[in-house]
Amino acid sequence: MKKLTIVQKKKIKLLKNQIIENNSHVSKYKNYLILVKYLNSILKLKKKEYKKNIFLDYKIDNSKISGKDTIIFSASPALICYSSMKKYCELYKNKKCYALKNEIQYNTSILFKDRQRKQFNKLKAWQLARYFIKIKKLQRKHVIKYLRLNESGEIQKKHMQKINKISEILKKHDIRVYTYTHNKEIEKKDITSQNLIINSSHKNIKLSNKFLSYNKNTVKRINRIKKDKKIINCLADCSKCKACKIENNLTILCKIH
Repeated sequence: MKKLTIVQKKKIKLLKNQIIENNSHVSKYKNYLILVKYLNSILKLKKKEYKKNIFLDYKIDNSKISGKDTIIFSASPALICYSSMKKYCELYKNKKCYALKNEIQYNTSILFKDRQRKQFNKLKAWQLARYFIKIKKLQRKHVIKYLRLNESGEIQKKHMQKINKISEILKKHDIRVYTYTHNKEIEKKDITSQNLIINSSHKNIKLSNKFLSYNKNTVKRINRIKKDKKIINCLADCSKCKACKIENNLTILCKIH
């Protein structure tokens, strides 16, 4: 990858800050498109080569999330997360969102997730599901058990029918679908597939479970006074815990990292 000049780095930083700090939905998205175009022009990455006829960008190598049993696919970058656009998420505004931190630091991460964004919007539910099933079949050393949607970005109300359809197709292939949302527009009734788990990261929204992020002092305080067995701590290692992948009306406390 081409080494960037100081001028290029400054321009990239300026564009990212304009996206994050801009309050206008339209201006935020416009600056995002400018950033993606600029990154493509200066980074000059080799054209993505897709293997085994799987024309999809995905990961299965995030040890923190799963070890090797989870396909990871995002519908959008964190920079244009829907909940940030609608001002639902304070972590984005304060630059404490872990996915946003990743994109602030790594330019290639933005381009990777932008390709995923285009793929999610272009492909139909059955086409995406077919790719996920094929990915599972190609894994020989590890058994794929889960699809993690949106390592970054956010689900929208208009996406729910598509996500439910994907979940129903994958149910027949023993792949459970789970994700997280801070979107106040998502309701319990929007989850029509029993194979879909949505963890709410908003304290006032009840979905499959709650997954709430606090600073470490707040987590310690809650742990001192908590009496409800339904309140547990995130282990920060999903290979050792399945709490987010099963509907159990839990409240899972996560330290902001």
